[in-house]
Amino acid sequence: MAHSLFAPSAAHRWMACPGSMTFVDPTLPETDGGPWAAEGTAAHTLASRALEMKRDCSFWIGEEIQVGERVFKVDDDMAMHTQVYVDYVRDRAAKGHMLIEQWVDLTQHYGTEAGGTLDAGVAASGELDVIDLKFGRGVQVYAEHNAQLMSYALGALDLLDMFGPFTKINLTIVQPRLDHIDVWSTTVEELSAFATAARTAVQNACDMLAGECAPVMIPGESQCRWCPGKSDCPALTDKIQRDMEVEFATINTVEFIPASKTNADLALKYSAIPLIQSWCKAVADELRTRVLDHQQIIGEDGKPFKIVQGKPGNMAWTDKDAASQLLTAQIAEKAYEPPCLITPSAAKKALGKKRINVWTDVLAPLTIRADGKATLVPGSDPRDAFTPAAGAAEFDTGEDNGDANE
Repeated sequence: MAHSLFAPSAAHRWMACPGSMTFVDPTLPETDGGPWAAEGTAAHTLASRALEMKRDCSFWIGEEIQVGERVFKVDDDMAMHTQVYVDYVRDRAAKGHMLIEQWVDLTQHYGTEAGGTLDAGVAASGELDVIDLKFGRGVQVYAEHNAQLMSYALGALDLLDMFGPFTKINLTIVQPRLDHIDVWSTTVEELSAFATAARTAVQNACDMLAGECAPVMIPGESQCRWCPGKSDCPALTDKIQRDMEVEFATINTVEFIPASKTNADLALKYSAIPLIQSWCKAVADELRTRVLDHQQIIGEDGKPFKIVQGKPGNMAWTDKDAASQLLTAQIAEKAYEPPCLITPSAAKKALGKKRINVWTDVLAPLTIRADGKATLVPGSDPRDAFTPAAGAAEFDTGEDNGDANE
């Protein structure tokens, strides 16, 4: 499912990243986005079929969806999670006018050929809903000031203007595999101000790519997260060296050239990883200690850091014997993965959409889920702050804590 906000041209290639608009270096090789992006495209295809044909996603279980050279089979898991998005859109569109997988033209807003595919737009009772499906399990995405959704909202306003005027614009992110639905409401006036700022940013980027002004590279977690040229970016390398107050060359007393793409320099960068990781942990530990000590430390977002509750722990059975008896009666051949009973998440997936009531009414009460660990985040994080009762050992350090599918 193409989500690019800028049309490709002979000179440049464009890409939309979650929550941002990013110019992609035209010298980098073309890719298909990888298996996870392709899987997301397959889920969008399934969702659009369900919405347009007024059927549930389970209708297509067993069928295949081809995305480029990749083929995805619709299984219980894909159908169940995609249905969460479908149900949400249907609920919002019950008394309104709906657009599904609609191309929106943003050229007049940005001053250059631009556009993108709106997942779902709904106009009803003075409100406009812009709903975006994120099928991945990785990064949790929020709707507030999300540039991608605000861009789609501009296009949706143009297409659904006859159903206005609109007093409220609702931007919604649906991430069913993270049990995450986030809604942020804004106004037509705020969208207009965003469009003006975005037009200026786009023009500056076009000037840089056209060589009319010197490129400005500002590395950071958000803008570098999806960049395919991250390992060879001289600006990012310089930033790490400045922040650490140490030259990479001093690590092995070998001259280091940040912009070089040789294998030797790449190996030298790799040798620096343990030191960088140690430095990062030390900074995080000290910052967390000071925040717990009620010191007000202002982050780059202009707000004080705070402690929030992190992702909940994996589900576990409170009564394995009872769960075993119930599951064996329902799905005997799938109830066990020797030598132990399957996890609640695996059980929910095995039961599927058709037996979701068995999960909800009978099995879900037999599960328990540990609270999420305390996590240090910038003040702009939308989660509520709370005071952890445990010590530093109970903090989420960002390391893998088990089942990535939870």
